[in-house]
Amino acid sequence: MNRSLIVRKSIIMKVLQELFVLIICCFSIEILYAQPGTLDKSFGDNGIALTKIGPRDNSIFSLAIQQDAKIISAGGIYNGSNYEFALARYDTNGVLDQGFGLNGIVTTNISPRDNCAFSIIIQADGKLVLAGYAFNGSYYDFALARYNNNGSLDSTFGLNGIVITSFGKTSIIYSSAFESDGKIIAVGCLGSPYSPGKNIFALCRYNIDGHLDETFGTGGKVLTELGSVDDVAKSVKIRKNGKIVVCGWSYKGLEPNFALVQYNYDGTLDETFGNEGSIVTSIPLTSSAWSLAIQNNEKIIVVGDSYDGLHENFTLVRYNSNGAIDTLFGSKGSVVTKIGQGDNSARAVNLQLDGKILVSGYSLDSNLKKDFALVRYDSIGNLDESFGLKGIVTTNITPFDDLGYSSIIQANGKIIIGGEAFYNDSCSYFTLAQYLLGFNTGIIEANLSKNVFYIYPNPFYDRITLKYNLTTDSCIYIKLIDIQGKVLNTFIDNQIQRRDQSMKLIFNKDLAAGFYYLIMSTENQTVSIKIIKVN
Repeated sequence: MNRSLIVRKSIIMKVLQELFVLIICCFSIEILYAQPGTLDKSFGDNGIALTKIGPRDNSIFSLAIQQDAKIISAGGIYNGSNYEFALARYDTNGVLDQGFGLNGIVTTNISPRDNCAFSIIIQADGKLVLAGYAFNGSYYDFALARYNNNGSLDSTFGLNGIVITSFGKTSIIYSSAFESDGKIIAVGCLGSPYSPGKNIFALCRYNIDGHLDETFGTGGKVLTELGSVDDVAKSVKIRKNGKIVVCGWSYKGLEPNFALVQYNYDGTLDETFGNEGSIVTSIPLTSSAWSLAIQNNEKIIVVGDSYDGLHENFTLVRYNSNGAIDTLFGSKGSVVTKIGQGDNSARAVNLQLDGKILVSGYSLDSNLKKDFALVRYDSIGNLDESFGLKGIVTTNITPFDDLGYSSIIQANGKIIIGGEAFYNDSCSYFTLAQYLLGFNTGIIEANLSKNVFYIYPNPFYDRITLKYNLTTDSCIYIKLIDIQGKVLNTFIDNQIQRRDQSMKLIFNKDLAAGFYYLIMSTENQTVSIKIIKVN
């Protein structure tokens, strides 16, 4: 055999080996190419999924992502006689999951009169907990329902899957969260924010079986009065140290203002936070806080709307971990963004892995109709001009009002806004819109011609072998995140690694089965490898 033939065969074998490695990488590496802020055309109908469940109002108020990446939307629908809890589950492409409930939909009529869910959270075992209110014939009560993964009510929770908690007069849950021990914190208000009369913050903590946790507050309940008129709690998050942070609004005089309160684990006010446990922030004229997020540095971002004398605008305030306003954020701690031609309302906030801030809600367009609105800011409150039109995206879905109430970032670098889009002046669809976030999610385009990463086995049980071939010695990090982007483990944190490496990654034995992502980054590239945990 002549030398040239040997050389050609050697080249072919090398190319085939490299192609094999690239095929492995392409199978396991999800590379995100995106125009930031554009609708994801692969989702639903050109980025939008509309679902009509009841004959009239169909509203999504909360979203969650299952560990298998399926999308859960929750809210309320009008069934022709009254409102009831509603759930819909979608595959990642925005199509209803036929294996859930009846053709992807579950409705629950908790009481003979009106019921509505404002919050959904997912337990570690995959069970779904909805929280909102139920009418008892005289007034609204706190109401929770827990569902199995197939959409059936979980009979081990409360009474046949339902928990009702009465305060003796109208009380509504607007938000809920799991503590590290699996207990459920539900927050809202005692009294109705839509009718005259004094309203105050109301919290309950429930054990895993749905019974009130009597070690919390008084018999499992906590009431907090901040101002002399009305106090309404809208959102709750649990800090790493177990403390409970709640935002909403409180009146100083005749106008509402941002309110932030921190509680200890037992439900007492944390007197080291703000002014003996709370801080009420006056933004000129009126302001209402709807949602909060806690950054990795423990600073707290609260979003809502404020009135400038003509219109309501997207409003953000950042607080330090002790409750003091962070004057390094925006203009002395706050950011106000005017979007459309009239009133705008920010209803939800999400944090990207790179620290950028996504705020969603709705704004008024030139036709005086409301549209979905999404705004991205950098970590110090400046509009991110690489996103949408100078940081702002609005989406007109129907000729009538489109209201975004909730949003969630997925680990694949996309964000979903949930709400309702009206198909006439009084009837609406369950509505989802999915957007691409682009390269600034912390997961940017990988250049496989420079560095190659691959893993095996995948799916895995408790460990994975990771191999990577770097072109030069590099400082890298390797992290594990869940389907919602939460960092679960850091294997390597900014350490120098040699060009050719192999390492075993051993996972926590309590890690649930499902989809996860390994995020691997060097100075010039970041890749996301989807991995599948099996039992």
